[in-house]
Amino acid sequence: MSSEWLTRQPQNDEGPGAARIVISDWKDDYNHRRRHSSLGYQAPVACAASCTHR
Repeated sequence: MSSEWLTRQPQNDEGPGAARIVISDWKDDYNHRRRHSSLGYQAPVACAASCTHR
């Protein structure tokens, strides 16, 4: 997890909607842009683009 995710924490007065946004942004980054060792250190989008299965 990168440090930017640790610095963006919803404040108490922002309510549960803010927490959902932070979590959604993290999931999007993790599932689309973050490199994974199981994919040869490629981002999932890059790995899917190079996939030859039809």
